[in-house]
Parts: sequence; C-alpha cells; structure tokens
Amino acid sequence: MLAPRSADQHASRSRLRRPPEADTILLLESDAQTVADLQSSLRPLGLTVLAASDPLRLVARLNAAGVCAVVLNAAPGPVPLSEVVKVIRSESAVPVLVACASTDVASIGPAVLEGARAIALPYRVGEIAQIIDQSPLPRQRADRLTLGVLTLITESIDAHVRDTPLDLSALEFDLFHMLAERAGYSVTRDELIDALWSDCRTSADDLLVAAVKRVRRKLAEAGVLDAIQTVRGVGYRLNPGVFTPP
Repeated sequence: MLAPRSADQHASRSRLRRPPEADTILLLESDAQTVADLQSSLRPLGLTVLAASDPLRLVARLNAAGVCAVVLNAAPGPVPLSEVVKVIRSESAVPVLVACASTDVASIGPAVLEGARAIALPYRVGEIAQIIDQSPLPRQRADRLTLGVLTLITESIDAHVRDTPLDLSALEFDLFHMLAERAGYSVTRDELIDALWSDCRTSADDLLVAAVKRVRRKLAEAGVLDAIQTVRGVGYRLNPGVFTPP
C-alpha cells in the first residue's frame, strides 16, 4: 500500500541524481498490488523495482548490477528481520530501508542496530527517493586493475589471482578494490567505512572487521597469505609483494 500520492508529488518532478546504472530497488513485499503501485510510481524517476516475498530470493539478487537500495517490509516473516539486514549489510554497501507503521517502530530496533533505516508504511515514494538521492554516489573505479598476478574487473565484479577466482561479494570487491588501488599504502578505517557503511556507522567497525576477515580467507583459499596487513591505529594496507610473480 502506498501513501496518498499528493505527499510525493515533488519526487516525480525530475529524475534522481543517481547515475543511470544505479537504478534498481530490491523490495521484500508480499502484496502484489503494493509492488505494482511502487513500480508504477518509481518508474518516472528512472527506478526499477524488483520484488520478492522470500528474503532468501531477495538476498540472492544483491550482487546484481545496478542495485541502489533494498526496501524491506517489517511484517513478521520466517526469518528475523535483523538477520536479513545483517546478511545484506555483510554483502552490500547499498542503503537498507525497513518500512513499518508508526505504531511498530519499536519492533524494528534490532534491525536498525544492524544498519537499517526506518521509513514509513504505507510507503511514501518521496521518502524512498529522497533517501536514495542523498546516499553517497558509487565510487568511480578503473574498469580493470592489474597488480602482478591479481586482476580486478569492475563491471563483472570479478577478482582473479592467476586463474583462480576469489568469488568476492560486491561489498568485498569494493573493499578489496580500495586497498588494491593504493597497494603498499595504508587506507584508514574511516575511509573504508565512509565508502562502504556511511549509513550505519553504529555497527560499521564490526562490519569492516568481518569483511576483511572474509577477504583474507578467500585469498588464503587461492594460495595468497598475508596480503591484507593491519596497520594498528590506522586501518589496512594491501601488500603488493605477495602478488609479484616468482
């Protein structure tokens, strides 16, 4: 269900400032009419809505190209909402919005602590559009980055060491790309958090530590050890020497 259209008229006067490739909202919603209404209302803004009633199907679409936000209906489901948000925040840096009625705000506290942001239910197109519009724009990255035997390809979110794929999520790829761009130099925790978790700083430190741990594990599985070094009190540094061919 949508809020009265008059409340959102300002949102349809112009397209968002988002780049055209960041145009897809993932929506967890079981009501088909509400999905259709949102699709119709957001289309003039250049936004596409991909809906799922199952959180697992929604999460499976996270790494698709063009996702700019995830919107979750806070109605009770088979999986606790906070767990859904936790998985999304570990896989993607896009904003996560949890829609609930004003009388149910207290119930979404655990989801907010995991990095979600509360929005009104019934949905307000203007509110959703404004949050997306105010979110940090995607970082500009080189199409292809090569560092010895390491290759990163931005368009396909593809990372290889020699012929071994690292199988990084979109968020892990962004983190690793930031370190690879400045290989040999420290990247501060604040820089990484601002780029990847600017909208959920309360849990960002834990998310960063967990993401670095996952990337290190995937590098180790590809036979690369000690690639990401912890710079105490500063952040992290990628050691370019481990990617130098023998």
